[in-house]
Amino acid sequence: MKNIKKIFAVLLSVVISVGVLSTIPAATTYAANKTESKIPSLQTGDNKATLALEAFNAINTRRAKKGLSSYVWSDELATAANKRAEEISKSFSHTRPDGRSFESVLTDSKVIFLSLGENIGYGFEDGNAMVKGWLTSGLHRELIDSKDYKYCAVGVYIDDEGTAYYTAEFMYK
Repeated sequence: MKNIKKIFAVLLSVVISVGVLSTIPAATTYAANKTESKIPSLQTGDNKATLALEAFNAINTRRAKKGLSSYVWSDELATAANKRAEEISKSFSHTRPDGRSFESVLTDSKVIFLSLGENIGYGFEDGNAMVKGWLTSGLHRELIDSKDYKYCAVGVYIDDEGTAYYTAEFMYK
């Protein structure tokens, strides 16, 4: 059943990029190579934060191997990613449960950006495995390897059955 969930998650995931003219305040971002204790939204020490940091670090490790600059963590994006992770546990789609597109999670919070992309998935045992899953899909891999985004954050939601839902949000200001 886990393998079916993994295959389903990878096959049904779609990557969407949306452009909206605006900017994001630089004061809320943190360098991608900093440790968990230095990324404020990951200081909770819970399993979700550990999985999110694991995925974020795996994304940046992949980027370093490809000669790309690291993504920069954004707390505003992390808040959105965590909300989206919970939403996809109820409706596995880039469309939000209320019928709006995923980028509305940021516009609702008055976060301003030029472009946004999203990877979603579930059923993977840890953040590294989730990123490996995304890398098997061309569209998901494109977001991870993109030069078009500067900021990234990963959100994780764990349901009552212990299934982890992951959302990686990618943003350019």
